[in-house]
Amino acid sequence: MEPTHRRLLAAVSPPRAGAVAVALVVLATVGIVGSLAVPVRTVDLPLFDALPAVGLLGLVIPSDVGNAIARLTERIERFEAGTDDGDFSTDCPDELEPLADAIESMIATARERERRLERSMGFTNDVLDAIQDVFYVLDADGEIQCWNERLPELTRYSDEEVGSMHVLDFYEGDDEESIRAAVDTAHETGSTRVEANVRTADGEFVAHEFTGVALEDPDGNPVLAGIGRDVSDRKRLEADLRTEKAHFRVALENSPMIAFRMDTDLRYTWVSSPHPDFRREDVLGKRDDDLLPPGEAEKLMGPKRTVLETGEGSREEVTYDLPSGEVTYDLTVEPLRDESGAVTGLSCASLDVTDRKEHERDIERTRDLLRQTQRIAKVGGWELDLQTGPPYSGMLTDEAYRIHELSAGDCFDMAEGIEFYHPDDRPRIRAAVERAIETGDPYDLEVRLITADGNVRWVHTTGDPIESNGETVALRGALQDITDRKEDELALRSIHDATRELLNTETVTDVAELMVQTTENVLDVTGVGVYCLNSGATRLEPLASTAGFDDHAGDSPSVPVGDVDSAIWNAFVTGTQTVDDDPIERRVPFDGPVDGGVFVPISGYGVFVVLAPSAIDDETRRLVETLAATTEAAFDRLESEASLQVRDAELEERNRRLKRQIQINEIIRSINQSLIGATTREEIERTVCERLVANDDIAFAWIGSLDASETALQPHTWAGTNQEYLNVVDLETSGATPEPSALVARTEQSTVVSNVLDDLKAETWRRSALAYGFSSCLSVPIWFDEYSYGVLSVYGNRPDIFDDLERTVFEELGESIANSITAVKTRQALQADTLLELTLRFEGAETFLGRVARNVDCQVEYEGIATHSIDETRLFFSVVDGDPDAVDEALDALVSVRSHNLVNESADGCLFEATVTGSDVASRLVRHGARPRSIRATGTELEAVVDLPPASNVREFVGMLAEQCSSVELVARRDVQRTMHTREELVTSLFAELTERQLEVLKTAYYAGFFDWPRESTGEEIAEMLGVSQPTINRHLRLGQRRLLEQLFASDERAVAG
Repeated sequence: MEPTHRRLLAAVSPPRAGAVAVALVVLATVGIVGSLAVPVRTVDLPLFDALPAVGLLGLVIPSDVGNAIARLTERIERFEAGTDDGDFSTDCPDELEPLADAIESMIATARERERRLERSMGFTNDVLDAIQDVFYVLDADGEIQCWNERLPELTRYSDEEVGSMHVLDFYEGDDEESIRAAVDTAHETGSTRVEANVRTADGEFVAHEFTGVALEDPDGNPVLAGIGRDVSDRKRLEADLRTEKAHFRVALENSPMIAFRMDTDLRYTWVSSPHPDFRREDVLGKRDDDLLPPGEAEKLMGPKRTVLETGEGSREEVTYDLPSGEVTYDLTVEPLRDESGAVTGLSCASLDVTDRKEHERDIERTRDLLRQTQRIAKVGGWELDLQTGPPYSGMLTDEAYRIHELSAGDCFDMAEGIEFYHPDDRPRIRAAVERAIETGDPYDLEVRLITADGNVRWVHTTGDPIESNGETVALRGALQDITDRKEDELALRSIHDATRELLNTETVTDVAELMVQTTENVLDVTGVGVYCLNSGATRLEPLASTAGFDDHAGDSPSVPVGDVDSAIWNAFVTGTQTVDDDPIERRVPFDGPVDGGVFVPISGYGVFVVLAPSAIDDETRRLVETLAATTEAAFDRLESEASLQVRDAELEERNRRLKRQIQINEIIRSINQSLIGATTREEIERTVCERLVANDDIAFAWIGSLDASETALQPHTWAGTNQEYLNVVDLETSGATPEPSALVARTEQSTVVSNVLDDLKAETWRRSALAYGFSSCLSVPIWFDEYSYGVLSVYGNRPDIFDDLERTVFEELGESIANSITAVKTRQALQADTLLELTLRFEGAETFLGRVARNVDCQVEYEGIATHSIDETRLFFSVVDGDPDAVDEALDALVSVRSHNLVNESADGCLFEATVTGSDVASRLVRHGARPRSIRATGTELEAVVDLPPASNVREFVGMLAEQCSSVELVARRDVQRTMHTREELVTSLFAELTERQLEVLKTAYYAGFFDWPRESTGEEIAEMLGVSQPTINRHLRLGQRRLLEQLFASDERAVAG
């Protein structure tokens, strides 16, 4: 009994907690086992409050043992309560031993199970604590019952604080409401999911997503267990994703790139920024062949179809036609795949590179043009990189490599480049390059370059320093092959020198020898020769030639005229240059074949011949042409100098005659001035003769006219020496060889005899002239408007004093004399008391007024003349019983009428003004001194009554009129007394102070009715008649009227003043 008691006591002897545990084990041993799933973190529960959670172990215990255990259990409880002394003795000794054995066995089993439970609970704790998410269990009121380590770590609350908190204590505002609603939803539906921001003990908020599942604890109480996951990073990623998505959208919308997706049928399912030719809604659901012609659509669908078939992305440039024109796109196509890797569609992007492709084509064309330009212009480029350090590495363009005769890509630096230059030019180029590197000074040189193949070339090289940040970093330049130009310059310089020497040559032989020698020095030729036509024009002979030319020319180098087998003759006769590129077989004048030659004609002189050892190139040909042209110019100079000598003599003679002409002109000018004041015909003729013989070259001058029989000249006035000549010379006009004065009287054509000695035997008058010292003579008619006043003849004491120049001057003098005589006669007629009245009749068709009368069938009367000349007449006429409109139509129909105006219309008739071309009868009468008294025209004839000076020659006057109007007839002639002498003198004195223009304006205004009241014509209409402006008319009218009034009133004013 005692041992058993001690065993039981030992079993319950540990501390209180251990006793409780043992009791629990004992209880478990007798058939009750705890089936509560112990949580990681729990709230402390009373020991016996937990006992109901113990379940059966399935052990079968005898009833007596059970009673003993029951009593033992009671004793244990009292012992734990401190009301028992721990005496576990029993009154059933027979039960204690088996009880002890059973208890020891149960304790051992319970301890083993406790260890397993602790390991299981530790594992569960470790697993839940290892979870990165928050684990929680809530009761029905939302109180937290269980949690893992993540909840205190998240909220920064201790386990004790967490165990005392309600779930809503971790949330604020909308998040608190969201959690409350989620808890309610979970209890109602069995689960929930919600996102909310957890407030920590520090006042921070952390975004979490919570999931919960409604459960029941072993007692059937509802609980909510779940997980809380930190979604801060996810939220941030989602925000970043939204931002990036927005950025991507904006980028796509503002990008020239077109992004789109297509399904496996190649239909557009999504598109961003479609081409302006299409709208998004028109594209979606369509294929390319729905939008474009088949050929253009296939260009786009082909690459896409290939990606669908191969599953590999592609990128290529596609050019096709859109409605707006051809475009080029950089098209990228990538397959879209599902989770299994199957291709479900395409993701594509296309960038419009039309402008870029065009730009690339432009760049390529520019590059190609640059390469061609370099090749054509023989210009290459080069650059030295000064940042690499000496010797500076360089680069060359293709043309620069070609100029150096290097292979493209050969290494090249400054030292090597300078070594290519000619030794004589190398110091210059080295100094220029080094100066450009050191000081930044550019250079520009023409130097010789020795190529890699040893050929010498002239080059034009330039260098420009390139600066960056104030430092020279490179030297860049150009290199041009100017060999041909330089050789041409040297050749032209030689030609220029030869040209200067040509100025000193005096014969064609000297010219030919110099040019032959120059050509041989300038050109690499076999021989040179210059052929010229001989003096007899029978052969082309060499003026000069080189030894090489003579070796080929043979013994007979000349070429006969007309030798068609000779290239020299053919070039000369055709004036065409000949170039023989093929060997010239034996031809005149060459003995054997010549490899090549040029035959250049020297216009009018000969041929320039150059023989060459090979075919003549274009440059050689041009130089030969230049040399030939220089030779021709030299020949022209020699010929011109010879001609100039002759011209100088002629010019000297002309100068001498010009001086004489100037003298004559001065004399004639003085004569004309003297004629203005002459009052009689005799005074005019005397003045002319005296003024003429005042010239040293004119020895004798006289004026005469035909006698009454018109068979001989009768001298009127003369002056000068040897006047007896007029007494001995025959002045009959009917002779076979009449004296020049008589010949002019007969023919009315001027005559010049430059040398009286010519034809001395044939013309007898010449001997008489020579006898009186006359060696030359000139005779001109004195006539005006076909009315003759005689002949003027002058004689010189030397031959060749008179020629065509003097003839013209003296003819003008004859007209001036006749005009002066006419004016004198007119003034005499106006001042005479007795006048000669003539009545003349003309056929109407021959006169202007007669044609008007005939066409209108009325009577036309002359009213006056405003202005008149040989070329034009402005006159006024009245129409009696005529229709003004019919007169206008008649005047319009006349070609000779330049303009016309109806001035006045009254019951008595109509007054018209007309400007007529040519000389009309009325103007002709006035010009020859007649004063019309009346002129009337009917449909058949015109009758004019005019006054003439009493001494007028009526026959000559009528004859003068007959030259224009052959129908003129003298009807009556009588002497009349006019009482208008005083009036005529007054008119003459009044008009003397007026200018011709003022008189013309006053007459036109008077005849046009400007001074009538009311006015028949306005100032504007007068201006239109005269073709001037109205202010001009007003000015002439005012000045003219003032001068007339001054003539009328000036004497009265003087009388009053006196």
